[in-house]
Amino acid sequence: MLGAATRIVAITGAGISTDSGIPDFRGPNGVWTRDPEAEKQSTLSYYLSDPAVRERAWRSRLDHRAWSAEPNAGHLALVALERRGALSLLVTQNIDGLHQEAGSSPERVVEIHGTMREVACLDCGWRGPMQET
Repeated sequence: MLGAATRIVAITGAGISTDSGIPDFRGPNGVWTRDPEAEKQSTLSYYLSDPAVRERAWRSRLDHRAWSAEPNAGHLALVALERRGALSLLVTQNIDGLHQEAGSSPERVVEIHGTMREVACLDCGWRGPMQET
């Protein structure tokens, strides 16, 4: 079916990056399964109201496995579909940036939960790469 398709929209979640060594959130060994408090780092109301949650979120982002992870066969298969001209859009829940690392065009990738590779100041609106902070 994919071989004959001319316009494909792919939707990915945490499962595509688990083969790259990045754990999912809700699975048996998921981040939130092992540490239910970690979910607060992804909830804006907790993040804004609790300095300890913000500090833990920043530490978690700095220490995230995605900084050293490599794209896997799933990421590369989507790049192949794009290069063939069949992949119109890639919508991902992932924040790891591995689709772009694999070679997906940033213009075709929609990161619905944002990215850990960029940060934004909620007061002044400054945006920039995570490494500069």
